[in-house]
Amino acid sequence: MQQLVYVENGEAAYLIYCPVVAEGAGYDVFYILNRLELASLLDSALSDDVVYVAFLDETGRVVAESGRMGDEQGRDESVSRDFTVLNPFTIAARISSDSMMAQLSEVLQRAYYAIIAFSALALLLVLLAMRSTYMPLRELTQKFVKEPQPEHGYIEQLDRVFSHTVSENRSLQSKISQYRISMQKSVLDALISSGSEGGERDFGNIEPFFTMEPDNRIFVVCMRCKGEAFPAQEVAEIIRTSLPEGDACAILEAQEERAAMSLTDGTT
Repeated sequence: MQQLVYVENGEAAYLIYCPVVAEGAGYDVFYILNRLELASLLDSALSDDVVYVAFLDETGRVVAESGRMGDEQGRDESVSRDFTVLNPFTIAARISSDSMMAQLSEVLQRAYYAIIAFSALALLLVLLAMRSTYMPLRELTQKFVKEPQPEHGYIEQLDRVFSHTVSENRSLQSKISQYRISMQKSVLDALISSGSEGGERDFGNIEPFFTMEPDNRIFVVCMRCKGEAFPAQEVAEIIRTSLPEGDACAILEAQEERAAMSLTDGTT
């Protein structure tokens, strides 16, 4: 069985490697490893972070080492990690706490600068957002609110103005509707009273002429027939059957050759 053995007699020390030999060969083979070469290999593991590397046997004796172990205070301020290689031998590395703290400080410093940069960017975005939202609200408030109230927010003041405007518009629309009904009645009365005496009239259902619907409209149609009597009643009935439900047709005046009719149209 192959094995690695460290032998020390006080004056000399040897690292011996015994490979596997075929059974019954009648001889043994062993190699004495150069500890200086082993130490040079450990040198390649040194860095600013790893300040000391040692190759130890199972009892903790140093077979080969590289770097500075440091004093007791240095040991307290450093971190070590062991790695088992072959048999009970171990590689121990000591890491400098100063180097680790320097790297940690560098990382924290970069993170701090990144936080400052992100904070500045966020502040810039907030200012741009205020410019696109706060400033227009302020200008609208100054334009529409006659007596601004600083203790109330811009949105609240604009809401009050718009609510008051909507209320006034509804009141005005109601007045306009009432005025339109009055005008329709006046126009219809004027048309009726201005007709020739003795002329035929047929108002039928006159209620659609005075509806409160905002889209209701009144038209006056004058028709004339040359050479023969104009069939006012027949034409009025045809128009009435053709109109949508809720509309009406009234004969304002009907004479021998002509007739005047009024129609309502409530379609949009």
